[in-house]
Amino acid sequence: MSKKPQTFEHESLQDATNLAAFLKAIAKGIKKGEITFTDDDETLVIHPAELARFRVKVEKRPGSQTLRLKITWKGDDERDLDESPLFIDS
Repeated sequence: MSKKPQTFEHESLQDATNLAAFLKAIAKGIKKGEITFTDDDETLVIHPAELARFRVKVEKRPGSQTLRLKITWKGDDERDLDESPLFIDS
């Protein structure tokens, strides 16, 4: 019997300064081996592996542009149950 995956999803309008701060926090977490995502409703802690697959997809259309970043890795670590808070500094 497999476990139901934990998910975190958040969507909001952000300015360039905040977007850069979030990306820096994610980069710092990748180096540290732990990233915590938190909003008003939920918290999810993940532990990036040393080796991960990285995918970039960019679309440019008249009136809209999209940048998608995807990072995936294998491994089921018990540390995923950690409830550490996320602090984002800029």
